[in-house]
Amino acid sequence: MFGKPVACGRWEALEQWGKGVARLERLTGGVANDVWSVRVNGHLAVGRLGTRSDAISHGRPKRAFRRPGILSAMTSTETVDAKRSVAALVAGWIGLIAHLGTGLFYLVSGLAVPAWAYVVLLVIWLALLVVAIRLLRQRPAYTLLIPVASAAIWFGALSAGDAWLNWTA
Repeated sequence: MFGKPVACGRWEALEQWGKGVARLERLTGGVANDVWSVRVNGHLAVGRLGTRSDAISHGRPKRAFRRPGILSAMTSTETVDAKRSVAALVAGWIGLIAHLGTGLFYLVSGLAVPAWAYVVLLVIWLALLVVAIRLLRQRPAYTLLIPVASAAIWFGALSAGDAWLNWTA
């Protein structure tokens, strides 16, 4: 099914994965001895020799490509540090800083909304902060959307409260 058998522990096993697989560069750091970045059908992955049956990283299963007893590879934006452009990282940090700036509006809105609404708004802002930090690590350019969403939610909540719930400062 996978072609002719190849002894476990040999990188020649990549041939069994087809033509869309390539070993790119040896990864340093960590505890594994022979771990490389590999490309599997256009996806960047981490490959290692051996028979490990679980493809686990940071306690969570990842999308795994395995050939039993020969070679395993897993893709994950958390395990593979994809080459990101400087522009995307700068945009991500600008988005995170802008989101921190929207926090000022959330903080002072306690003067115009009831206590329960103030707590809900702060929880929403903190949840957006968590999303922004995750996006900064995984897809930094998308972090620019977080302050826009934050401002829209804040404006919408205060406008709706003023129109329908008679919130006044």
